[in-house]
Amino acid sequence: MPFTSRTKDRAASRFEMRLTTSERVQFREEADLAGISISELVRKRAFSKTIHAATDLVMIRELRRLKDWSRLIYAMSGKAQLAEQWRYRDTETLGTAILGDGN
Repeated sequence: MPFTSRTKDRAASRFEMRLTTSERVQFREEADLAGISISELVRKRAFSKTIHAATDLVMIRELRRLKDWSRLIYAMSGKAQLAEQWRYRDTETLGTAILGDGN
């Protein structure tokens, strides 16, 4: 896991806390999912900052890449209008898959 240096606002003091084994495992799993250290996870939670899962960001980037490729393929095949229809249909399908059908 790569760590970035925060030269302007470097943490200068230590804070220790006791955790059960299961709590530490849970912190480790959540930090790994977000791609950050346990310390960074605790700091973000303590100050109510948003924590994004690294896998979500990777998935969003990949979906955008695939969308761009599909538009290019349809545009090159002379079916640009069809590409727009597919774009809206796929957006609705993807939204339904992510958010559910509203029930």
